Amino acid sequence: MTSLGQRDAANIPEEHRRLEREICDLGVGGYCLFGGEASSTRDLIRDLAGLAPHRLLVASDLERGLGQQLRGGTVFPCSMAVGATARTDFAFATGFATGREARDVGIDIEVMARDVDIEGVARQAFSPVECEALTALSPEARPAAFFRVWTRKEAYVKARGDGLGYPTRTFSVSHLAGGDDALLADECEPGVQSGWRVLEIAAPDGFCAALAAPGRDWSAGRFDARTLLKPDVR
Repeated sequence: MTSLGQRDAANIPEEHRRLEREICDLGVGGYCLFGGEASSTRDLIRDLAGLAPHRLLVASDLERGLGQQLRGGTVFPCSMAVGATARTDFAFATGFATGREARDVGIDIEVMARDVDIEGVARQAFSPVECEALTALSPEARPAAFFRVWTRKEAYVKARGDGLGYPTRTFSVSHLAGGDDALLADECEPGVQSGWRVLEIAAPDGFCAALAAPGRDWSAGRFDARTLLKPDVR
């Protein structure tokens, strides 16, 4: 995957030619967006998808909403600020709005069906316990378990405030579906299970979600985030 950076209007024709060469001649299959304007980016992604002989994957870093990367998108506070409110409705509304705006522009939403080098990612990011658990599963069951582990690990390191800078191979989460206590151990913080919880959040078929937070005396609720949006933006 290569990057699409801030686009200078004067150089758009040349950039389009470069992108066409990358997609059609070099077989580039995906881009990560960094900077630009929302409406022109939507048009660009549509044009590139029409040129490509294969499906393009378009991603971006949107921890603070679409506006973090594209002008015209909504900018939200960072995840730590949202988490500090202890309001799960704020977290859901932020995620819902970011996903909706990203989808409208053409950025792919995380889905379990997409192609991933499961073994390769696991070797780099999963603990030995997690790798062993995945290897023991049938090939059919492995993808869903992989995404459960990945989302739970990502939820945990983000809740700690470290993100993927935290050594992800030093802690383990369960690969099993369901349950509200998926954190198994953390070599960097022995006994962490007594002070943290990682649980699965119900998600539509084909999606995977998890929530992590310090403490043991809390629970997660579910509601329709669309009720928080103004009628003209639903």
